[in-house]
Amino acid sequence: MQETKKAVRQRQERPDRTRTTLAAYLERWLKSYVENEVEETTFVSYRGIIRKHIVPYIGQVRLTDLRTLDVRAQVFAKQFERGCSPRIAQLSYRVLSMAFKHGVNLGELDCNPCGKIKSPRYVAKKIAPLTLDQCERLLNCAQKTRFYGLYVLAVTTGLRQGELFALQWSDLHGKTISVRRQVRNISNKHPEIVQHTKSRKDRNVYLSALALAALTEQRESLRAEGLGTGDNDLIFPDRDGNLLRRENFVRRQFVPMLKRAELPKIRFHDLRHTAATLLFQKDVHPKIVQEMLGHATVAFTLNVYSAWIPSMGDRAADAMDSLFA
Repeated sequence: MQETKKAVRQRQERPDRTRTTLAAYLERWLKSYVENEVEETTFVSYRGIIRKHIVPYIGQVRLTDLRTLDVRAQVFAKQFERGCSPRIAQLSYRVLSMAFKHGVNLGELDCNPCGKIKSPRYVAKKIAPLTLDQCERLLNCAQKTRFYGLYVLAVTTGLRQGELFALQWSDLHGKTISVRRQVRNISNKHPEIVQHTKSRKDRNVYLSALALAALTEQRESLRAEGLGTGDNDLIFPDRDGNLLRRENFVRRQFVPMLKRAELPKIRFHDLRHTAATLLFQKDVHPKIVQEMLGHATVAFTLNVYSAWIPSMGDRAADAMDSLFA
């Protein structure tokens, strides 16, 4: 009797596949599963992909018709016709595949149409770090602004933008700074601090003399503005002492700064790449760079910056010559 009741309850909970559309299924998947399993920023990203780039094409397909659905023709081909980037197509594939796999595992769907095709190919853009001369121009131009210290830390430590925005004075310990939180920015919401980094691992980063001097200057500037400099106060707040909003900072501060310094238009994240490439040019060991950047593995660091790591082939040859001389 208990088994019968369980089977009846499961049938009642499952959607009627003859009447339920894919759009309804995906919305239910988002709310009942995704929202509880991933970060809010990831949830918002998935929801945007579904509503903007998937539902307009196949949202009205019924679950019973998924077996014959050609996702490549009905979604990706039409996305490209509309001018969507390969990155959007790749993300759409990932989201659809996850949703279909979830439905198959629960017995709600008969198949995963994405399993029949390969993910759309996406070639990541090459990183665009600044040269040493360009860095000096940027810092010279930023020296008279209230965010000079932020730019110095960006190009000397490689901290992510959200990590920089979340720094507090209690994170500063002599010549090191602890990176243990980040600011999360979601559209139509106020920025908020999340008590972990992207990799979910805290790290301590050693500071250069330039960075330490810039932080000393930053503390004095905040005091002059009447803003707090206590342990729990932000190192880089806005003029009201609140968290910086990423979009506003980039639009009002970073982009105009690049123009004044006569530098190419880059992303703020490229300052992180700049820090890494400058260190590699000085033959700093990849393991040290990996730990400074907070990458999960040194293999990832080597993969991203392989083109910027000086060749050591000549050193290997010289070492062999010394052995057999």
